[in-house]
Amino acid sequence: MDFFIQTLQHWIQAAGGLGVFGASIIEEVVSLIPSSLVQMGAGIFIMNGDPVNIVSILKLIFQISIPAALGVKIGSLPYVWLARKFGIKMVDRWGKWVGVSVSDIKELEEKLAKTSWDDVAFVGMRAFPIIPSVALAIYGGMIEMSWWRYMVLSFIGVFIRATGLGIAGWLFGNTIDSVSSDIGRLENIGLIVIGICVISLIWMIKRRKKVNKTKVN
Repeated sequence: MDFFIQTLQHWIQAAGGLGVFGASIIEEVVSLIPSSLVQMGAGIFIMNGDPVNIVSILKLIFQISIPAALGVKIGSLPYVWLARKFGIKMVDRWGKWVGVSVSDIKELEEKLAKTSWDDVAFVGMRAFPIIPSVALAIYGGMIEMSWWRYMVLSFIGVFIRATGLGIAGWLFGNTIDSVSSDIGRLENIGLIVIGICVISLIWMIKRRKKVNKTKVN
């Protein structure tokens, strides 16, 4: 893990957003790597010392949020394809190697079955690490979710998460050591920011549906 952190620091400091993109692909493929490490690390290395203003916020979005969302989305596509081809057999046989179990998939199915807001729930689970990221990719493949729908929902969810964790790293991280020792504290802060973003997203969707229903009536 220390080696990955040092490599992450080198990539991000040398390549900026491209480094975040590449590290996010690896983070998703090698699912045992902590899912918050790249986004918070990027917040520390890219945003360290920057004042809070519109220029810095745009820098955060274009060098952390968007590259991370694209990287995680692309890194998860092999799992989606394998799940479409092999289904639950894939999880039963190889799940332990990628940190996901059959019970994770069943739990995810139960959560999404209880709500008609399945797209919003999928985005929320991408934003919050309550379900292993690989499980979401496998679930999307098992139900044969359209590639376009999966990629859009995944991008939105990871974008929200990367923004929140990037801000956490920006505001509270000073050195790479703080990523290793205080990762739990920083992740909680980031999740609070993500929670605000997800609640805002749900409110906007509900409000739009209500406006559309009023227009129809």
